[in-house]
Amino acid sequence: MLVCRQDLVPFYTRLGWQSFNGILLVEQPSGTVPFTVNEPMVLPVNDKAPKKGTINLCGLPW
Repeated sequence: MLVCRQDLVPFYTRLGWQSFNGILLVEQPSGTVPFTVNEPMVLPVNDKAPKKGTINLCGLPW
């Protein structure tokens, strides 16, 4: 999984990464919140990668 700026999505797509269209949760001082600053992407391994649903990083986004 990676998160990248919107302008870099085409670059990572060419490398085989796919957009994750679900909810990415991260920890912030206020609690667990959806991460919406950058585009989450996943890399399929053995032709499998979650493209939707919820992924909780259980920590800070950086």
